[in-house]
Amino acid sequence: MSYSKKNLPRYSLLAILSLLIVFSCDSLNQKPISYTNPEITFRSGGTWVSTTSLKVSANKKAILESTYPSLEMELTDEEYSRIVDSFFGFSIVEKDPKSICVDATSYRISISENGNKEERGFESCYLGDSSTAKTEVKELLLNIVLSLNQLADSIYQVKAPWRGLEAKFSLNKEVFSKGEPIEAEYTVHNPTDKVRELWFEHSYPYYFRANPFNFDGDNFYYVYPNRALTREDDPTKITLAPGEAVTNTFIWDQTFENNGGEQVPISEYMIRLSVINTDIPAYGKVIRIVD
Repeated sequence: MSYSKKNLPRYSLLAILSLLIVFSCDSLNQKPISYTNPEITFRSGGTWVSTTSLKVSANKKAILESTYPSLEMELTDEEYSRIVDSFFGFSIVEKDPKSICVDATSYRISISENGNKEERGFESCYLGDSSTAKTEVKELLLNIVLSLNQLADSIYQVKAPWRGLEAKFSLNKEVFSKGEPIEAEYTVHNPTDKVRELWFEHSYPYYFRANPFNFDGDNFYYVYPNRALTREDDPTKITLAPGEAVTNTFIWDQTFENNGGEQVPISEYMIRLSVINTDIPAYGKVIRIVD
């Protein structure tokens, strides 16, 4: 996916004049700040959406920080200017407006230059039809959100080194007797013509865990290797050459070390692979343990 000026909407002269009129009427003592070479931060997230964390530096480098590892992309002067232009009027938007939302996406946006920083936080319903915010303000914030979301997506599509990987996770069967060994196999294949990389959230190259399928709380059983994750564990990178496939198998004896090595209760379980790059299809399989 290429990244071009078509990806970033830009205000028309009429829209900018409209903002000037609205803001000048609302606050005669405030004037919208024009930015030349600022740094911008953007963060969004919510109950049903993944977190996006993005930074645009003053030296025209965009950094997507919500991935592991962070992904970087150089912006052209025109691309950078379009993003900066979208912030005209941002400095006199109401600070952290109150809005009552259900399962909303939350946004936190800042722009800073020469020691001056303007930051605003708001939720998606503030931009909706039922919001009491002025139409011009909603359009301004929507334009900023759209521009930065598109930039984040473009960085991901172009720079993520795990894009294009294929994965398969399989079990020898779905129903097991109590204590019966459970065999699992995971294969990652790189069908592309480029070297691809994949990160796991621990110091082992593969890391499986199980949890009761209808569990209440963070009741995970770490089954390979037999210990829970710690903050000291460093992520592990797997590198695959074009056409290369890597397969890992393990056998779980239905015990878990983080509860004294005892047999897990009879129940349904989800066995899944702990992988950082979650767009790789590795979410797992449901099994049932019976008497």
